[in-house]
Amino acid sequence: MVAFDAINGRFGTWTAVTASQGFKREWKMRSEMRSPAWTTDIAQVPTVRV
Repeated sequence: MVAFDAINGRFGTWTAVTASQGFKREWKMRSEMRSPAWTTDIAQVPTVRV
């Protein structure tokens, strides 16, 4: 598993998998609603005034 982690860390996720995991990817992550910032920008957080 250390070797798998090293390969996937270097070349990207799902580069090396075990045969028991299978190879068909039936789903894909939806990222349309993901924030464009890599980290949360406090200036983009909406403020609420009462």
